[in-house]
Amino acid sequence: MHNPLPFVFMRRVSHILMVGFIVLAHSIYAQETKDSISKQYDLDVFEFAIKKEPMKIGDRQSYSLSLKSIEQLPQMFGSTDALRTLQLLPGVQTVGEASSGLYVEGCNPSQTLVLLDNAPVFNPVHLGGFFSVFNNDHFDDFNLQKNFISTEYGGRLAAVLTVNSQTNIPKKITTDANVSVLMSNATVRVPLNKKSVITLSGRTSYVNPILELFAPRNKLSSRSEKKATLQYNFYDLNLGYFYSSGKNELKFSLYTGYDNAVMNLSEKYMNGYLQWENTTASLNWKYKKDDTNSLNQTVYYSSYNDDLSLSLGLITEVNFVSSLQEVGYKNRVFGEIQKLKYNFGFDYLYRFMKPQCLEIPYLSGTQQALSTSSSEAALSGELTYSFSEKLNATLGLRGSLYIYEDSLLNIATKAAFEPRFNLNYEFSKTLKWSFSAQQQVQYLNQVMNSTIGFPTNFWIQTSDEVPFQKSQSLSLGMEKRLFNYEYSLLANVFYRKLYNQFESTGRIIELLEKPDIDPVLRYRRGDGDNYGVELLVQKKYGKLTGWVAYTLSWAWRKFDDFEKKTPAISDRRHDLNMVLTYDTRAKWDFSASFVLASGTPTTFASGVYLVGEMPMTDYAEYNSNRLPTYHRLDISATRKLKIKYVQESKLNFSIYNVYGRLNPLMYSSQLMYGANTKEFRASWYYHSLFTLLPSIGLKLKF
Repeated sequence: MHNPLPFVFMRRVSHILMVGFIVLAHSIYAQETKDSISKQYDLDVFEFAIKKEPMKIGDRQSYSLSLKSIEQLPQMFGSTDALRTLQLLPGVQTVGEASSGLYVEGCNPSQTLVLLDNAPVFNPVHLGGFFSVFNNDHFDDFNLQKNFISTEYGGRLAAVLTVNSQTNIPKKITTDANVSVLMSNATVRVPLNKKSVITLSGRTSYVNPILELFAPRNKLSSRSEKKATLQYNFYDLNLGYFYSSGKNELKFSLYTGYDNAVMNLSEKYMNGYLQWENTTASLNWKYKKDDTNSLNQTVYYSSYNDDLSLSLGLITEVNFVSSLQEVGYKNRVFGEIQKLKYNFGFDYLYRFMKPQCLEIPYLSGTQQALSTSSSEAALSGELTYSFSEKLNATLGLRGSLYIYEDSLLNIATKAAFEPRFNLNYEFSKTLKWSFSAQQQVQYLNQVMNSTIGFPTNFWIQTSDEVPFQKSQSLSLGMEKRLFNYEYSLLANVFYRKLYNQFESTGRIIELLEKPDIDPVLRYRRGDGDNYGVELLVQKKYGKLTGWVAYTLSWAWRKFDDFEKKTPAISDRRHDLNMVLTYDTRAKWDFSASFVLASGTPTTFASGVYLVGEMPMTDYAEYNSNRLPTYHRLDISATRKLKIKYVQESKLNFSIYNVYGRLNPLMYSSQLMYGANTKEFRASWYYHSLFTLLPSIGLKLKF
């Protein structure tokens, strides 16, 4: 694979800009105390909740984090983050310093469906992936289904994350506030009467003074350094309304979030800005006939827009823009007849998309985005039968119909069936087994350019040229409780066969030369295999609690333009997470976490040579190299305070990356011409973010 100097230069510009834009730092933490965690289930199910006794949440393989449990977790920058906490659990892998979204069992973040009150969120992270878009105080719980996904959900291959806003109605107005060195947030709950409540939440950042103080210089060689200036801010706004009267519940949810980054590099030619925003709205009505029979209906709207603008040398402005909008309806019935539980329903959505394209305002013939639209309709049902107190099985089927316009602008359709099966058996009170098999399809695809939290990955819809993705997966797991339930051991093996997977060919930069390039030529397509083992050893009770989670996995892809299999961008051979928390049962709480993960697969430049007078860069085999191993230690201490007129107050001190490890974010190369030698020389270097980053935060509750 060869690239002339202009494309090498453009790739370098793009890489540098990405690095400069990644600015936020946040720890990935999780902890459990005797009253804050209880293992529920059936294999691979955790309930992080304040409960004195376990509460069964069903025979589903999932992780569940409640609002109260999140408040007990170690903090970083004055708050905790649900998505970062989930990354500490087995099978949800750590990708790097600024990883974006959830990498579940070797799959990409776009293959995990994220629902905020039943409305999809297309980009659930802020820049760099250090913060999710979810303001914890606004929500009740976060639930992740991975090895077995209910037929209620479709459209993604890997997992489903459901985020539910608060529904409890306080007796008086309450306020929760957090103030830290990087951001502040507040949540106000106003009861209208005994049956309804309005919740308002807001969050904003002010990170710019910290960036200059702690951002390291990235060395290009032993004699040169690069320096970039960056201004960045984001905000999140949530509005919620909940009404409950007898058998009826009504919930309205509105969210909007905005990110803005402006960057200028000290060397010539390079500066730019990036803006993106999410908006979701949903209206949910639930009718409860009794404790076991109910009807749920939802209408929702979701949109996502991004705009990347670069100023490069003589090119005054280059814009990469895209947008995605979706509106949908969901209907679901739940019921129970003796030993049989059932649910079935109907879904419909309409999607309008403007794919990522290049716009050069002052040039004629610039590529114009070809907007596309599509619809999806699905019928699904699920039966769960309890053969005995020890044995139960779930059988489900989802059938979907995809409707779109073909190349001749005629209406065309594609259909798929998604069978799903789950079996749970309790050998004894301390030993349980679970087996799952399922098939899923995905009509909305995202092409990966990078694993970092920078929205240059672009969405494409299924069409005549773009087939839908499909996954077939198997998992077998075991849970063993030890030493009077104080410890638990969990193990799970999984295998996923993936069809029609997409990754970028790198031709996005080539759009600068060929703005009319066919979008289909921007990606390579192939199949994949993900498989591995997940282990978790957990101490639940006592002043000292915590866990060790380890995942050994492989993620291979076989693309049409390569002769042999290559590691996927999401491949992580080893992923180790250790969490410890110490509760003094007094005024102080202490916690620490250590993360160790294999480096990201990448492709190094292998040399430079001349063709005539044009320097060319030669590259190694695709993804045949890796960045260095990622590891980091974080610590946190929380002091409980007593402040007059304040119901609850806490002061948190934390240090991110205690020993200052310069974890490589990405690899870049630079061609340099020697005036004396009259030769081109290639220099290779890594980009890193922060060394260590201390912070302090204050939490108040009125």
